[in-house]
Amino acid sequence: MALVRSPNYPAISLPEAITKIDGVFRKEHKHPTPREVLAQAIGYGSLNGASASMISALHKYGLLESVGNKGHYKVSEDAIDILLHRPGESERIAAILRTAFMPQLFSELHNHYGDSLPSEQNIRTYLLKRDFNPKTVGGVIRAYRDTIEFVNAETKGSYAESVDELQEMPMQTQMVKQVPSTTDRRGVITTPSPVEKDLGETVVGFKLTEECGVLVEFKGQVTQEAIDKLIAYLNLSKDAYPMRASLEQKINHFEAIEEVG
Repeated sequence: MALVRSPNYPAISLPEAITKIDGVFRKEHKHPTPREVLAQAIGYGSLNGASASMISALHKYGLLESVGNKGHYKVSEDAIDILLHRPGESERIAAILRTAFMPQLFSELHNHYGDSLPSEQNIRTYLLKRDFNPKTVGGVIRAYRDTIEFVNAETKGSYAESVDELQEMPMQTQMVKQVPSTTDRRGVITTPSPVEKDLGETVVGFKLTEECGVLVEFKGQVTQEAIDKLIAYLNLSKDAYPMRASLEQKINHFEAIEEVG
């Protein structure tokens, strides 16, 4: 008999979790706080099963982070970025994208389905085939669907706006200049990282996989906020590219056709 698993997922959706962490931040700010006090900050009279589940959900999303003393937590920087920045601002978008897929199960579901979800029955079948407990699957789907809808609403139009901004930039700022680099036998870029250039330019090269390398050129002052915005744009645009399994399937298909031919 297959082992029935209870999915390790947040008991609430991300928008619900943000409402809870807002209450914590208003009362405790960034101070380390014991779980008993956190329970009261999120609207419970004491630390019990229900309040412990809520605290666990905030921690799974990365909105709460544990600190030195056992059982103490504080509001995370991602939570603060979500609470203090307005919708549409790059810092808020980047933090929402990080926290939404911080839970391992939600990250797995996002990798599998992308931003457009199928029917509830489709997701239910997927989870049940992986031996998840039928009694808890409904809660998983509700929390995940509400989270995805929230993410899509928060990031709607952000990528399109970034494309418009790039199109309006002078052409010379979009051109990638020649920089010292080497490639391996597969043609992967192995440019040292980072390379400082004149006029406030920085070029960073990465080897992502055996088949893929990337060269990023920054113009002007590079800040953590600029990096967060880049990460947000990449997350928003990644669905335009195929997953590795899909590519391998196509390659195998073409190879089969060639063999038959």
